[in-house]
Amino acid sequence: MDQKTLRTLEFPKVLERLARLCAFAPSAEKARRLQPVDDFDLAAALQAETSEASRMLSHSAEASIGGARDIRPSIDLANHDGVLTPSELLDIRSTLVSARTLSNYFTRLNEAYPHIGRVAAQIAIPPYLIDAISTVLSDRAEIRDSASETLASIRHDMRIAHERLLTKLQRMVSDPHNTPYL
Repeated sequence: MDQKTLRTLEFPKVLERLARLCAFAPSAEKARRLQPVDDFDLAAALQAETSEASRMLSHSAEASIGGARDIRPSIDLANHDGVLTPSELLDIRSTLVSARTLSNYFTRLNEAYPHIGRVAAQIAIPPYLIDAISTVLSDRAEIRDSASETLASIRHDMRIAHERLLTKLQRMVSDPHNTPYL
């Protein structure tokens, strides 16, 4: 179908209305890029998925991508050997957990919603990545001492040095010879 026909049918307005219903920015972008298909079998399959999704959403509000973030910039940065910040890693973990939860939800409902179940089965969740991020970072985006033995050792030494400095400072402040100067 040519662009003039699509404009005449106000297809871009339909896509924009659809995009406004999306709670996730990447989903809205994908909605805006939808195009009609001219293959009958593909159109029928897509319509079946849409009908199934509509039916599912009207019967259950549990399907949600809550916690997911738009991690495309982080993925692009990582693909170009960039270094991600702890908060970017937490966003990735949160998104993976959301994807896993949603995939498990759809898998449980596979009998009632087989088309959506097939789509959900294609979601690959690397559990080792979720675990690795959780092991290294706290929920406040702080690197845990357990992230590496070297880091744990350095932080241990820093705590000891800090305690020694505080003790020495306390002695200096409590020393009667120093009171006139303080």
